[in-house]
Amino acid sequence: MANCLDPLGMFADWRGERWRALRLLDEGLGYVRALQAPEETADLLQRRAAVLLRMGGYGQAREHFLAAAEPRRAYRLLGSPLLGGFFRRLTERAAAGITLKDYSQDLFRTAP
Repeated sequence: MANCLDPLGMFADWRGERWRALRLLDEGLGYVRALQAPEETADLLQRRAAVLLRMGGYGQAREHFLAAAEPRRAYRLLGSPLLGGFFRRLTERAAAGITLKDYSQDLFRTAP
């Protein structure tokens, strides 16, 4: 079910339906947390953070990026310096209150 809610949330976000995207991602988070699936939880938290950035919720986005990093660290999924640096930069930019344009430019410039 969570594997269906994730892309549906992304589609809602792309259509500009940010609140609907958050609701879909939240429902998916409920399922993956109940299953204790750390990688899937981290994926959904990152997607939720990206939606929050587009909505201007920089503080919440930062919290979600940080929360997404925890299960990845626990399971050594951030072992790559490139990937770890990428998420660290996104977290720093969310904390700094960057604009969506700046975020998008940085995302495409630094994507692993």
